[in-house]
Amino acid sequence: MPCAELLDILTKFVRTIKIMESIHGISYTLSIRIHSDGFFLSGRDESGRLLSSKLVTAPILNLPTDEIAALLKTEMPASNHKIRLIYESDVFVFVPTALFDQQETVHYLSFQHKIPKNERVAFNAIPAWDTVNIFTIPSNLLQALMATFPGVSIEHQMSSLLSDHVHHNTSTEIHLWVRAKMMDMIVLKNGKLFLLNSFPFTTPEDFVYHCMNVADQLEINNADTHTYLYNGDSRPEIEQILNNYLLVTSR
Repeated sequence: MPCAELLDILTKFVRTIKIMESIHGISYTLSIRIHSDGFFLSGRDESGRLLSSKLVTAPILNLPTDEIAALLKTEMPASNHKIRLIYESDVFVFVPTALFDQQETVHYLSFQHKIPKNERVAFNAIPAWDTVNIFTIPSNLLQALMATFPGVSIEHQMSSLLSDHVHHNTSTEIHLWVRAKMMDMIVLKNGKLFLLNSFPFTTPEDFVYHCMNVADQLEINNADTHTYLYNGDSRPEIEQILNNYLLVTSR
């Protein structure tokens, strides 16, 4: 899809949100969730209600910085809005806040991953959970986002999942986000974070296997554990099978 066509899609999407804002007099959040095959646009009101959404397929990470900026840059709303930028990366690691040193981010990440060429290391501090998420993002994308949305923080998908959906309590929970070829998993056991990881999958059976394997390794009782599934609409067959093994709530 040509860059000009993608830009037109983004412009129309933002225009739709602006019209809804003017009619209903509400403020909203415009989220741009970027992955290797394109990006997902969504507009939500103050209560979290979805106003509009659009999936755009494009090899965005292969574009030069100026083309990415041209693709993303459009007429932004002038009032009552918030922009969220979320980037999906499989290269990440969580470090307790007490052990975190900003000068050592590359070393923390290198313990578990080989840092891809032409990628920069970034991080999100998550005070509510006393942890820091360190991840990589392509240099061209980072430069384009900083130029297009100055002052807007770039969130890793696991940071947004943890911050937005996992809340302090004393229960045991499994939180799952469905992506195209990966699943993100956060496990809370007796109120404590036990696992923050991503797993590749192809079939629904692969997805279920990872869930059951983690439950077994962490000695979690499937019958008593609430499992929260996000973005399940993209692969409805996953929830159908998962319901046979876990107590699933789709969100």
